[in-house]
Amino acid sequence: MEGIHLFPFEFVPRGANIIIYGVGNVGSEFIQQIQKTKWCNVLFAVDRNYLEYPNYILPVYNIDQLLTTEYDYVVIGIKKKNVIDEIKSDLICMGVEENKIIGVWNREMEEGPPVLVEGRQTSSKILRVGFFPTGGMGDYIIALKIFERLVQLDIFCREGIGRAVYAGLPNVNQFINGSPNHRNIEEYDVVLRVEHLVHVIRFDYETVKLHSMELAQILMILYQERSELSLDGMAQAYKDAILLKRASMVGKNRYTMMDYKSLWNITDQKVNLPIDESYEEEFCRLNLGRYITINRGADRIQGESRTQVKVWPKAYYEELNRRIKREFPDINIVQLGSIDDERIEGCHNYILGQKFELVKHILRNSLLHIDCEGGLVHMAAQFGTQSIVLFGPTPVGYYGYEQNINIVSEKCKECMGVTKEWFVECYQGLKEPECMYSITPERVFAEFKKSISKKLDTKIKVE
Repeated sequence: MEGIHLFPFEFVPRGANIIIYGVGNVGSEFIQQIQKTKWCNVLFAVDRNYLEYPNYILPVYNIDQLLTTEYDYVVIGIKKKNVIDEIKSDLICMGVEENKIIGVWNREMEEGPPVLVEGRQTSSKILRVGFFPTGGMGDYIIALKIFERLVQLDIFCREGIGRAVYAGLPNVNQFINGSPNHRNIEEYDVVLRVEHLVHVIRFDYETVKLHSMELAQILMILYQERSELSLDGMAQAYKDAILLKRASMVGKNRYTMMDYKSLWNITDQKVNLPIDESYEEEFCRLNLGRYITINRGADRIQGESRTQVKVWPKAYYEELNRRIKREFPDINIVQLGSIDDERIEGCHNYILGQKFELVKHILRNSLLHIDCEGGLVHMAAQFGTQSIVLFGPTPVGYYGYEQNINIVSEKCKECMGVTKEWFVECYQGLKEPECMYSITPERVFAEFKKSISKKLDTKIKVE
């Protein structure tokens, strides 16, 4: 194919009606590629200097033509980031929907275009796999379901939580801080991004086939159906909302949703989360006695300082602590979390900002963990520790574990994905989100009392 600027095929669905913005070198190459591949339909082009192109290969109009035309996408045929940022801003001001604006910057934000390498011969005895889990601690743990089915991986990740979840596993080559992009994926035979679904970013069919025909067939299906899996052109929050609706219709949870067409044979919520036993001595030195753990926080979202909607109010935790101390004075309360989390009054120990390996030991030996839906709940579940989980915007049927005590608001719930900022802004506009504020300390304590009484009775009988 002629030209050095590749049209963003991965973000424009086949057959879409598009308008090219800009008919310079990049825009012209985009148009030539579309004409050769017949990938989509170019209605016309727009350019600020449209009068200079009276004899162009297709009509070129003033930008105002966008206001009177129906189309699926506007594709910006320009390379310089400062220019496309300006154009994107102008288009939005004109009323063009942001999710209809496509350009080469999408590849910088993501990992680059999907690549299928065909016919390359190799003598390598090791299959090179790049593995890219997205999200926070809980998402990394869930992605272990896919990780366990692969060998010899380089992991693209947020290095701190990446090492907490994957360090010590035998099939890890190295950790690479950050996400893969179109410059560094070429050294791999396979690159996968794992979120709610598994996305094939790069795939060398011939090489994978030599190592595993079963894996080659799985990846080929995922690659061929990438448009269906990626829901092209949609903001991530809205993609999540659609996937959650699909999951609820077929009874899938966060684990089994990754198992597109049952390709991976995922049937449960159990993964082999590693734990470094050398931290056992450090854990014992804490001398926590009989204890429960609590956490008031959620994984930090890059560039976001606001408290997430799903977090239970601090005053509610403190009232719960007072009730626990009155009726169960022999049980210590240990607060876990990040170094900058607010201390909750009434705890006996504050284990904040500590190494994840130590936190694993604390969770593994806890009588009970209390939290909103998040990473520590997913971690506790893998060690067999029951949690009381307070659900608000995220759906319990998708994120919940059967062994946990899952408490859901009776007034408002499950708004995940209804807006782009659902996670930090209540859709009802409430400063005190009804979903979490309607779950009272009394209700949580009643569930705590039933659960802990059984655990203490069992422990006494065993002793």
